[in-house]
Amino acid sequence: MAAQVTGEEGIGKTALVRSVYDRSKTEHSFSCRAWISSSKSMTQQHMLVELIKQNPELVLKNLDRMGIEDLRSILVGSLTEYRHLIVLDDWKDFELVMKLLHLFRDSQGSRVIVTSLEDLPFPPVATWVYHLPLKPLKNEDSKTFLRKSKIVDENGAREILKKCAGSPLQLILCRGLVMDTDAGSSIVKCVNVHGSDWNKAVMHLTWHTRNCHHG
Repeated sequence: MAAQVTGEEGIGKTALVRSVYDRSKTEHSFSCRAWISSSKSMTQQHMLVELIKQNPELVLKNLDRMGIEDLRSILVGSLTEYRHLIVLDDWKDFELVMKLLHLFRDSQGSRVIVTSLEDLPFPPVATWVYHLPLKPLKNEDSKTFLRKSKIVDENGAREILKKCAGSPLQLILCRGLVMDTDAGSSIVKCVNVHGSDWNKAVMHLTWHTRNCHHG
């Protein structure tokens, strides 16, 4: 069984999956959990090595020197004994995903969750893949979120809503950064000056406000 969580950047895919992954109930349900973030240099061998290394039930040496077939055999053996939860975060390489899922065909109760910007091209017959598309918040929901924080006036909220366009990440960033009236003015000014470049907006906030957010 696999689940694919899709949506635009900043919509909350990773945060949602991480909240499930970190639950104590999840930890008790799966003997082995592994989280792998996508990278351009990722190969099948690197992926298999990382999955095995994150398995607390396996303590093996010289994994980096093993061939793909040996690594596959180790993982398949583990899948027959233990329930696994594997997350492939921000994944783009469909071929690698399918190679991994192929190893899960005889597993008992294991799960794979893939997050990606767009739907990966699973065939229509792949009824074992559950799709969960995430959508931007509706305007009223975004307003409610900002209103609860009580950090900006109506004009400030209107400007922030324009720039955030329902993105939970950007709304959370605004709420977390806007700690007082001065910061409120700063964030509104930043979103006006820098548009959707949120990295620049954050860099132009005061040192104190940025560190309040990151802490």
